[in-house]
Amino acid sequence: GPEEIYYELARIYLLNRRVREAESAYRRLLESFPEAGPAKLKLAEIYEYQGRGDEALALYRSAALESPEDPEKALFLARALMRHKKHDEALEHILSCRRHFPRRLLFLELLADVYGEKGEKMEALRVLEEALVLDPYRAKIYKMLGELYFDTGDNHKAQERLRSYHEKTCGDYRSHHVLGDVLRALGDKTGSRREYEKALELLRGNERAAGGKA
Repeated sequence: GPEEIYYELARIYLLNRRVREAESAYRRLLESFPEAGPAKLKLAEIYEYQGRGDEALALYRSAALESPEDPEKALFLARALMRHKKHDEALEHILSCRRHFPRRLLFLELLADVYGEKGEKMEALRVLEEALVLDPYRAKIYKMLGELYFDTGDNHKAQERLRSYHEKTCGDYRSHHVLGDVLRALGDKTGSRREYEKALELLRGNERAAGGKA
């Protein structure tokens, strides 16, 4: 139908880096089909690319408001608010999302990020520990907790959470580096050096992989 033609036209314009024409196609699509939610999100992305943050946020808000039962549109708005440092609005929005989509743990992670950005690290820790109770197998949460506990000076808790992260994954250069910092703070020089060496090994591996792709 005509709606699909607009989407395809905009997609081809973007592939050819013709951003203004793509913007125009999405605008015409929304004029003809005002409820075309995906078009709003695509147009919002173009506005962000062009540095038109306020216009982008208006579209993200509109898309989320029109589809209150759609967690994906709510997620787009949450991430956009955080990108644009609208922390108070992001906090209000994500708390609402937590009530509305209680099974979506991603909103808990975003909530922790917002608290962290606002400097409310104890609140961020509380939220992440809640997420861990709901899903103890989500490795990323252990890493986030480890870094936050280190930031707040609870090195024993940081060590515990980072070791759990490494048990569930092979770890990454950042998590091994932070654990090295934690062990150094705890006076374990040998363990600290071992973690720094592992971080360096992984970092070099990433560089080699990136070089191979180039």
